[in-house]
Amino acid sequence: MRAVLVALALAVVPAALAGDYRNPTAGRDVVLQIPGMHLAKVQRNLVYKPYLRLDVYRPRSAGGRLPAVLFFHGRTGADSPKDWGQYVGWGQLAAASGLAGVTVNHMDDPADVGAAVRYVRRNAARLGIDGSRLCVAGYSAGVGIAMLAALNGTTPALRCAVAYYGPLASELPQVSPLANLRADSVPTLVAKAGRDDARLNRSIDAFVAEARRLRAPVELLVHPTGRHAFDVNGPGARTVAIMRRTLVFFREHLAD
Repeated sequence: MRAVLVALALAVVPAALAGDYRNPTAGRDVVLQIPGMHLAKVQRNLVYKPYLRLDVYRPRSAGGRLPAVLFFHGRTGADSPKDWGQYVGWGQLAAASGLAGVTVNHMDDPADVGAAVRYVRRNAARLGIDGSRLCVAGYSAGVGIAMLAALNGTTPALRCAVAYYGPLASELPQVSPLANLRADSVPTLVAKAGRDDARLNRSIDAFVAEARRLRAPVELLVHPTGRHAFDVNGPGARTVAIMRRTLVFFREHLAD
């Protein structure tokens, strides 16, 4: 499996350079486009908790059980953020990279992360997912709940975590990813937008500084001129490089 994932990682780079691909779905909203990503097979609107649903994206031709990334949106009053182009796009990118992408609606409650992970693990065979190889990715305000699940030891089977331009420190230890960081925490990738809210970025800097003090496995990617949600509103080489590295990070830590 590791060799297959490495091969896929190498294949992503030239594919992403193709300039004539036009994604006919909402997934066109993400800056990085992999030709054919819209062909992912999708199981939609699976109820993982009363009133809350998720979608599962898989490569169209893949068989067997795949490692999976669960994507958690930021705070919003919208009915179904998983259907926004940003999360459709990330689900498709995961599938185009040989993984399963699980896009999750939630109510900004850490318990929703645990419920989504438990649902995926219980239904792993039906979903075509390897329930022992999971990663969580949070965006904006969704970073807090995703990172708590990854760092506080209450959510099994998580191999890694990704935090895109979201708060990583809080004065309340029970809801602070920083307070839950340990030397043996799961590998974590943090993406920071240089032109984001200053207070938010200070929380990221504090988290990364503590990770370095502890020698925890935290990788920081900085977009110096990026603004909040640069993966959808910040076209350019640096955005593409950060998104490519994120896909490789998923594969590295979810391989056998």
